[in-house]
Amino acid sequence: GAICSHCSDFLKHHETFSASHTLSHFFLVIRNKPLPRMYVVEATPRKGLGCIATTKIKLGSLISREKPILYVDPIQRETDRSIIHNMNIKMCLTGEAKGQIENVLDIIRVVESFSKLSAADQEEFLNLKDWEEPHENVEDSDAFEKHFNMLEKVLNVGLDKLPFDTVKKVARIYKTNTHHNGVCLKTSRFNHACRPNAECFWNRATATRDIRAIKTIMKGEEITNVYGSECLPKKERKNFLSKNWNFECCCETCELKGKDLETDDNRRRKFLQLEKEQEANVGNPEKELETIKALYHLGKEIGGVRIMYILDNIVSNGFDAACQGYLNSWKQNVKFLSAIESFASLGLKLSKILYGDSHPENTLWEMKKANPIQTFLAQDNIENVSGRPI
Repeated sequence: GAICSHCSDFLKHHETFSASHTLSHFFLVIRNKPLPRMYVVEATPRKGLGCIATTKIKLGSLISREKPILYVDPIQRETDRSIIHNMNIKMCLTGEAKGQIENVLDIIRVVESFSKLSAADQEEFLNLKDWEEPHENVEDSDAFEKHFNMLEKVLNVGLDKLPFDTVKKVARIYKTNTHHNGVCLKTSRFNHACRPNAECFWNRATATRDIRAIKTIMKGEEITNVYGSECLPKKERKNFLSKNWNFECCCETCELKGKDLETDDNRRRKFLQLEKEQEANVGNPEKELETIKALYHLGKEIGGVRIMYILDNIVSNGFDAACQGYLNSWKQNVKFLSAIESFASLGLKLSKILYGDSHPENTLWEMKKANPIQTFLAQDNIENVSGRPI
């Protein structure tokens, strides 16, 4: 079956949960214990500041856990948008003007959050990466300043005493360093690499942004994670990173040349092609499984595909396709049963690497491994149409 070779040194024996448990029983608050300091922030040859391991870091180790310091509250966002929507109707604004105002709206709340930080946190934030070079920065346009001042008054935020140069700097730094849940000061120091040794993700159980080692990291090695989840060839990948995070990637993968670059780009193009094939094969479990297995092995070869993506979009789909194939068979199909067991075991292994031993996500994979068909039927209220008792 599809077993991840780099996981074997991480696994330990774990008690299997009963399938009768529901996930809600396990969404408990995980206590935030102080983490041992595993890295220092130092200058790197080509990336400015970066995080350098001060000790050997084992696969699956939690390196960083942090709550966002700057973010836009989703409830506040909806309230603001309702106010602006009514304003747009009264002013009969064009579609382009409405779009410009929408872009400024979140920045208003980001700058408001910045204004409430301590002086020390403000200073640390302002020292984060700031794309100061001309790069189509909307923050430097006259329209941005006009709309910002207008919205600041409409929403009565109280930012009129903050120098506008600071407003623009905060907006640029936020755009360069933010994740979908906001900016974390410590997390923002971890640089991108297209073949990373760590993975950054939003941990719903602790409401924190976590970084875990997805490989063994040696002392003196820079700790990196991949920004975004797109598996793109070099040119498209560099454009994507530049557009979304305002930096020019110079990692080892982006420095590949000749045949090495051609091989890497071809693997990534093949990965994108297989994604489309997998989607087209939904409903045909045998073909879908074949495509999913190829996706998984190709993702390992590329080395820059996020474990979370592999877990959620490859391994989970493989488990579902195998279960559906098993149910579609009027007699027991050993091939599908073997695939079910392989994907359930692989999912549990990857989940523990990414989330650690004590996380609700592991519970689902424990259930899939212990009672796969029952768990599959329960997750989407799928009916058993095979006529065979489960």
